[in-house]
Amino acid sequence: MKALHKNIIREIQKNRSRFFSIMAIIALSTGFFGGVKSASPTMLNTCSQYISGSDLMDLRLISSVGFDDEDIKSLREMDETSGVLPSYFADLIADVKGVDTTIRV
Repeated sequence: MKALHKNIIREIQKNRSRFFSIMAIIALSTGFFGGVKSASPTMLNTCSQYISGSDLMDLRLISSVGFDDEDIKSLREMDETSGVLPSYFADLIADVKGVDTTIRV
């Protein structure tokens, strides 16, 4: 074991620049990994706060045949709903500057 330690110290003394370069690479990689690892929970928390503070929809119901007034009324009467906003939309193909473009209206 003593010979191994002597050999390690001898190699470091011969190649100081290589040793410090490798140590710098390890330090930068460790810092980068720690930063990326800690960013995920922060981003999730920020996103959660934005969504809850912006009153975005929690659920979107889409039907190919549509909903009638009775369906909308029953949704509004549910205790869990704070608001129901019925709407219509259609996907159209429009000619924009000579190019066919799909537009949702």
